[in-house]
Amino acid sequence: MPLPRLDIDPGPVTFYYHRNCSDGFGSAWAAWKKLAGKKDLRLIPVAYGDPLPVFPEGETVYVADFSFGPDAIRTLKKTNKRVIVLDHHKTAFERMSNQFSTDPDVYFDMAHSGAMISWFHFHPDEPVPNLIRLVEDKDLWKWNLPFSQEINTALASYPFDLDVWSRFDEQMGSGEIREDCPLVLEGKSILRYQAQLLEAAVRETSHPGRFPGGEEGLFVNSPILNSEIGGFLKPRSPLVVIWSHRADGRISYSLRSSPDGPDVARIAERFGGGGHARAAGFIADRIVHEPVISPGKTGTIPG
Repeated sequence: MPLPRLDIDPGPVTFYYHRNCSDGFGSAWAAWKKLAGKKDLRLIPVAYGDPLPVFPEGETVYVADFSFGPDAIRTLKKTNKRVIVLDHHKTAFERMSNQFSTDPDVYFDMAHSGAMISWFHFHPDEPVPNLIRLVEDKDLWKWNLPFSQEINTALASYPFDLDVWSRFDEQMGSGEIREDCPLVLEGKSILRYQAQLLEAAVRETSHPGRFPGGEEGLFVNSPILNSEIGGFLKPRSPLVVIWSHRADGRISYSLRSSPDGPDVARIAERFGGGGHARAAGFIADRIVHEPVISPGKTGTIPG
């Protein structure tokens, strides 16, 4: 299926993107690079589990690296000039495909990240910058590009700011990245400290656990470094779950699995979340797992 056509309307544009995610922000940055001259461009971060925002009317609306449910997308389409979905998440595709399979503005490509899809859409004739290529390399957990871990780690230490990302884009361009690139040097130091944090998180808070469906794995209580903890522990367990209490009282679950592990998107769907087969997440109103202290026995959640 081809990408939705790029037809920039002179009117207002609202761009929803996945919050607290470099791939989501990369999607917004790619759009902003094209639409920065528009005074009526709104970039709005959203996350699964949030209440539905007050939707605009009579605008061009983008939803990138994220998808509202089919009912919400239908509502948006009824009240706006055009609604374009640019996503790559398996569970969102499955929710949307039956009702929007022939809609040219609802686009899914599981081979690329949200930021890369947005770049292809907004900049079809321009080379892909290293910034976007590196964001995709991390988001798809490939780690194939030179200095990808160092640069992505350094990038995560900065706020999601359009001007900051533009500065890094200028530093890296689209050619070969050198080892003396400032982000590479910063990332090396941060990775050294991060390794200590990962060891501490695993040592102090990891415990065997089980979901109500019977899936067992290693559970780690941590509000940070979810992907890094998951990647660190996947060789030890086919299922890794990073969970934490949120400020609003709900519980955040981030799931990772190895190739021989369960489809974590299916687990997340049971609790209203979603994602990919090997990386997914959901928000629950209460703790939904129980620790496993020995075969067939359970205990209390550690404080």
